[in-house]
Amino acid sequence: MLTGYDAHGGYGHPDHRHLHHVARFAAAAAATPVLLEATVDRRRLEPALRLMRLAGRLLPRLPLNGPADTYAGSETTHAVDVRRYWKHKRNALRAHRSQTEGGAGLRTVALLARLPGPLFRSVAGREWFIEVGRAPGGHREGDVFASLR
Repeated sequence: MLTGYDAHGGYGHPDHRHLHHVARFAAAAAATPVLLEATVDRRRLEPALRLMRLAGRLLPRLPLNGPADTYAGSETTHAVDVRRYWKHKRNALRAHRSQTEGGAGLRTVALLARLPGPLFRSVAGREWFIEVGRAPGGHREGDVFASLR
């Protein structure tokens, strides 16, 4: 199994968009049986973004547009609940210095890392994937290894 990013790069990051092509090439070259592409479920993220936009009116520096570079939930094949790991995930984001510092505006990763715990869990408490070659259906796997069993 190999994980990469969807064609949008998860949330639009140019390095992630490039990794999409690299992962597709690597999976084909190695005849990898399962390629999961990390994505963002636009339908699930929208309520949390509304709350963040409300906060953005109070803090005008927040660059919160709609999630244009995301997929609708009906296109995803996996939804993994990672809420119990929220502290670890937030600490990992904070350690990603190249994405939290520099530039003229507030960086997306820096913004996520600063969210209060309940809002962070709402925004980042689930990981979504699209399994390449698998038709999306009503049931989304909660286990990334399910297709290998």
